[in-house]
Amino acid sequence: MSWNTRKNGKRYYYQSFRDDNGDVKTRYIGTGKAAAALATDVSLSRERQKRRKDDLERVTKSYNELNIVVDPVIIHLELICLAVMTVSGYRRYPNGIWRKRRAMSDQCDQQIEIITIGDAILAAELGDCRGLTAIRYYLKTNPTMYLSSGSPAVLAMQEWISLMSGDDILRREMLSMKVADLKTKLKADATEILDDLFVDRVVLSWLRLYYNERRMAVAEGTSDPDNKLMEHYSQSLLRAETSHRCALKDFAANQQRKPSMATIKSIAEVQSQTEQILQSTTGNPFDPTKHIQDYLDMPD
Repeated sequence: MSWNTRKNGKRYYYQSFRDDNGDVKTRYIGTGKAAAALATDVSLSRERQKRRKDDLERVTKSYNELNIVVDPVIIHLELICLAVMTVSGYRRYPNGIWRKRRAMSDQCDQQIEIITIGDAILAAELGDCRGLTAIRYYLKTNPTMYLSSGSPAVLAMQEWISLMSGDDILRREMLSMKVADLKTKLKADATEILDDLFVDRVVLSWLRLYYNERRMAVAEGTSDPDNKLMEHYSQSLLRAETSHRCALKDFAANQQRKPSMATIKSIAEVQSQTEQILQSTTGNPFDPTKHIQDYLDMPD
């Protein structure tokens, strides 16, 4: 801001600013006592800003002088801490967290006797390679373990159920039974591995949809709902609805491309009858006379 004196001797107060294009422009403010008071306020504001800037520079300078003395001490202490933790059997991960190394502890100098799968897991956690070998052998001999509980779809369903039930054990068990019942009904006509994948997708999207429905209902039931949070819940619910709708559409399309169970049974019956006929004629070469002579007299 500045004062401009005209030829008539009067002073006029103007304000400089930048327009949308970045060009410097001036705006007429006024004259007289009102303009003088505004100019005084602007001058005082600039002085306060300058004092704050000087104070900040002075404090920053003092901190820098202090850092020159303290930084070497901090580096020395960090080296000591690193040496002590390393000797104690810890290692520092990239995120800065110290954790105990995976090694046999002092109380496990003797090898653990592996009898159960729990013993194998404990031995593996203590760094005994025999435990990991036993776990792999157990899973190979019991494939139902990793085919059911180790399925990513099953793990995802368990996470959704845990989110929806929280600490309520009864609600968790009811959700688990509902999921199992829904999967059983959807897999009634399943004949291929692809069918299982479509069923898992439908169930997962179903859990996701109703988890977001419940979260939305709880948020709306509060006395003072947060508008931003409600908008976030609404968007999540909309995405869940779209995902579940697509899953149902793909599941229905997969069911339509397959023959019905009645058609499959009829094909199986025809194949069974064909096999029976082939088995009955095996070893008996075809002789036309054995069939024709029942109707016509054949010459000797």
